[in-house]
Amino acid sequence: DVTVSVDPVGNCCATAALPSVIISEGCSYITDLEAKVTGVDPNTGNVITFTVPGKLTDFAGNNHWEPDTLAVFNYTNCLPNGSTYTVRYTAADGCGNTSSCEFKLTVADLVPPVAACDEFTQVALGANGEALINASTFDDGSYDNCGGTVYFKARRMDDNDCQDHEFFLDQVKFCCEDVNDTITVVFRVYDVQVQTGAVGEDEFEGHYNDCMVQVFVEDKIKP
Repeated sequence: DVTVSVDPVGNCCATAALPSVIISEGCSYITDLEAKVTGVDPNTGNVITFTVPGKLTDFAGNNHWEPDTLAVFNYTNCLPNGSTYTVRYTAADGCGNTSSCEFKLTVADLVPPVAACDEFTQVALGANGEALINASTFDDGSYDNCGGTVYFKARRMDDNDCQDHEFFLDQVKFCCEDVNDTITVVFRVYDVQVQTGAVGEDEFEGHYNDCMVQVFVEDKIKP
């Protein structure tokens, strides 16, 4: 069984490269190769079925004294995200014999979202000498290739007494120690729902993308 990702650009579907297989034939020759793909479109509920032609080719290190060779197949139609298919390979020889094998092919969105953020931002501290800025404040049109909801977290690039930088959080804290300084903030966009609060740097790998924000911190409160 295999899992394929949706195409990097397009309509959130996968033009899948079917895996190659070794074909062995004892005394005849291969006359026909095909892959039949069958499944259900999760968006419409309609049954999807089509065939993909195959052909024989050589491969590196092939021992030509052995009656085997490599069968390769064309790409599939564009298969919707979140769908699963049965792929049935069938080979026929010159004597009319056929042989088949099957596997499951699953389509998933393994393309990270696009992170777009405000490159430069200014923050003024409050009366208590602090400012808590929502991660969503840094967003500037981030989106997912499949059009789903995106979720935001952020963290300071370097920690100080205001806040550490070990986790991605819903808010970034600035304080008096940051005044008249430019703080680098890592803004992270997820294409899967993440929990409220702290999220580890390596959690949800493959489902996020980052961009950097330069935050200038000001103190405009009168003494």
